[in-house]
Amino acid sequence: MSLVVIGNGNVSFWFLKKLGERGFLNKNKVVVFAEESVAAYDRINLSQLFDGTTLASILFAQPQQYQEAGIALHLDDPIVEVDTKKSTVRSRSGRTVDYDQLVFATGSSAFVPSMEGVEHADNVYSYRTSKDVEAILQKAKESKSACIVGGGFLGVELAEALHNLGLTTHIIEMNPGLFPRQLDHACGQKVASVLEKKGVYVHLMRRSKRVRHENQKVILEFVDQESLSVDMLIFAVGIRPRDELAKAAGIKTGPLGGIAINPYLQTSDPKVYAIGDCAYFANKIYGLVSPGYQMAEVLASCLVGQRRMFPELPLAFSQSCFGIRIASFGQQAAGKSLVFEKDIDGQIVYRRINVHGQRMLGAYALGDWPEISKVQRSVERKALITPGQRLRFLKTGNLWPTPESLDVTTWPDTAIVCNCLSLSKGYLCNVAQKSQLSADQLVTQTRASTICGQCRPLVERLATHTPYGPTPATPFATSPSRIYRLEILCYLTLIGVGWFLFRHPLKIPRSYTQSGPELLTWLQNPLYQQATGYAVAGWSLLTLVLSIRKRTGVFSYGKSLTNWYTLHALMGLLGLGALVFHTGRNIGSHMNAALAIAFLGLTVSGALTGLSIAYASRVGFLLGRRLRTLLVWIHIIIFWMYPTLLAFHIFSSYYYR
Repeated sequence: MSLVVIGNGNVSFWFLKKLGERGFLNKNKVVVFAEESVAAYDRINLSQLFDGTTLASILFAQPQQYQEAGIALHLDDPIVEVDTKKSTVRSRSGRTVDYDQLVFATGSSAFVPSMEGVEHADNVYSYRTSKDVEAILQKAKESKSACIVGGGFLGVELAEALHNLGLTTHIIEMNPGLFPRQLDHACGQKVASVLEKKGVYVHLMRRSKRVRHENQKVILEFVDQESLSVDMLIFAVGIRPRDELAKAAGIKTGPLGGIAINPYLQTSDPKVYAIGDCAYFANKIYGLVSPGYQMAEVLASCLVGQRRMFPELPLAFSQSCFGIRIASFGQQAAGKSLVFEKDIDGQIVYRRINVHGQRMLGAYALGDWPEISKVQRSVERKALITPGQRLRFLKTGNLWPTPESLDVTTWPDTAIVCNCLSLSKGYLCNVAQKSQLSADQLVTQTRASTICGQCRPLVERLATHTPYGPTPATPFATSPSRIYRLEILCYLTLIGVGWFLFRHPLKIPRSYTQSGPELLTWLQNPLYQQATGYAVAGWSLLTLVLSIRKRTGVFSYGKSLTNWYTLHALMGLLGLGALVFHTGRNIGSHMNAALAIAFLGLTVSGALTGLSIAYASRVGFLLGRRLRTLLVWIHIIIFWMYPTLLAFHIFSSYYYR
């Protein structure tokens, strides 16, 4: 199968990494087209370039590592046309590639408002890529002041970088508070006051009208006739999804832009998918890296045949700016608010919980909050808040008698360690122990703590519980053994059924007790018959319980079902072995024959279903899902015949004995 990926940013790289972990890269052709001239780099930590960090140090992978992993990477060669009828893409250089599956990971571009004087103004920049940073840095060397239009996380991040360079820095925000998409007005105003104390000028409720130049200065005029004169002007007012290619190809987009997708990340064309900032799902464009990473992981699972759907995610935001931790979870406007505010050693601590009825629906925090992970889990579950917790929070700022233990090793596996990426303790421990990773290696592998950095001490604590191991040779390290095991077990099952039926011509006996000479004596023994018969029945019941577990996820651990599919296939193979010992490879007659045929049909349909899962990455997600669904229904239909026949078989065995 040929997979083409358009875009090579954070989400695209994470998608390729997850494909590698699932063995997809070993079996399929993967082609990536990148607009920039460098391989994927960490855009979340782009501001590190202002501190002297080189671009090479934030690269996720070198171009040769793509090649070693079997990925054809075309840098500085963006796609200019997508033909969904011919299933081809054409790049700027004229390269045409056929695809079986196509993924849009085009991300977003910096939004620059339509304003008089912007298009032809000098010393006006946007902030989105490494080239933008290079241009801003070059101008900053000869500047004393800068103005940033936009008070979201990109604008505040840039303001901190320019302030640290010694520039007089202004932030212009049209809303009553900073971080308008993540925080309510009161909390956003608290952040603004913190920045003011740090020396940054924050202008709230200001609308820009026009840009003009005067004596090498950039003049930003506001609608109230006031103006601001600075050496450089940067727009960080938001993003626009890069959906122009998809729209030109006839793919459906959202009412406010973005490529419309379903829970399987499919667009209106079932062979085309979209992930990250360019995707429109559940009436929103997330615009954050965490949902993009989760989209990438879900799509990677789908393409290798694992049953996954992308859920509608609640708002979760965490960032550190000017040394202050900022976090928000859940709904901004929800019922009543409980507020705790205190000045500790000159640092403001502000915590707010939104409550509707008796349930927690949202939370905000400025400053450290030791139990923040526990609060996030409670908000996600819409947990009850007791009267005692209300009083305790208003008095102390904590919901529980003692803050959650700072020793992350005592947390439950479901506890969220990295709030930015929603990475649980169980997931991080599994990765660290499986590959024997140090703290730095664990961060590289999982990206935990790479956004706000708040959870870095927790990640380091988890990593110290495993010995330091070698760094993976490639960021696209593959571990396809689980899929291979599933294939092997399914093939062994089919071979076993064939051996059962066709190894020797079978003569239908007149009664159940007649058999081949090898097992004749044993098969006539009632205790042997009961033991092997109940072994088959018990094994079938255990396999059924395992099947129910896979569908309910009650006892689930981790996000992959491959291990459970493999275990289910192993149970089927062992059940076939039990049937051999029970029957001596004779089907029997009448009710016995019907029961044996039903069991063999159940085993064959299960093995074929397992193969459809294992081969999904090679036949395409859409065809693979349809084939798997058909085989699963056949498996289920045959199963419902089996317990009825089994009950009659047990009854007749005892009644006529």
